[in-house]
Amino acid sequence: MRTQKIFFTNRSNIELSAYLDSPDSVQVTAYAVFAHCFTCSKNIKSYSHISRALTKQGIAVLRPDFTGIGESKGIFSETNFQTNINDLLDAANYLELNHQAPQLLIGHSLGGLATLAASQSIPSSRAVALIGTPDETIHLYQLLSGDKLSKKNPHKREIVLGGKTFEISDSLLNSLNNCNTRPIVESLNQPLLILHSPLDDTVSLGSAERNFASAKQPKNFICLENADHLLSNEKHARYAGEVIATWATPYMQKPQ
Repeated sequence: MRTQKIFFTNRSNIELSAYLDSPDSVQVTAYAVFAHCFTCSKNIKSYSHISRALTKQGIAVLRPDFTGIGESKGIFSETNFQTNINDLLDAANYLELNHQAPQLLIGHSLGGLATLAASQSIPSSRAVALIGTPDETIHLYQLLSGDKLSKKNPHKREIVLGGKTFEISDSLLNSLNNCNTRPIVESLNQPLLILHSPLDDTVSLGSAERNFASAKQPKNFICLENADHLLSNEKHARYAGEVIATWATPYMQKPQ
């Protein structure tokens, strides 16, 4: 797999950073956009393992950092759920202008929610894969709204995730309040793959089951047995990538 760091500008004129993973021994047959989880970034090892499995099947993967996350510019505390969706739309547009419009959309955790919402506005998308994705965000809203107020700005709260401190705004909190996937999943007119671990202590298995129940056919559910939420064990991440690649390949339209 060849990995290239690229930069593109989103609709708010903010420079976003991304990795573009490409096959090193086979021809690119399709492109995918991979959305990371809340406050995560493109740099998580499991994402690289998943991408590697996809590139072996000829699927190149764009892994962008959302605004204010990782190496992307912008202020995280000024983002919300809609800005995440917009960033994915702009990532898809980058691929269309510079390579090929994405046919596969992949989202992890809260990034899966954004992926579902964005899929409705990416006409080239032919399949959607969700990893550890919740069916609503009220639990996250309740968790974050209980964090302490920022000393610098009383209208923002400070959270500590993964040993890092982030500021979040009321706008972000409000965008997470009562957000649920059911209407989006019910209206999805693309094949859907859901991957989830019964041991996931961040997003319950029930969330995945409800997403699956709401979806139309064709749909598939893969149990990531013994995996944690971040797929931190390499074999679990590789397995997830291999499953996504095998499942998605029949839906991909080869370039002319």
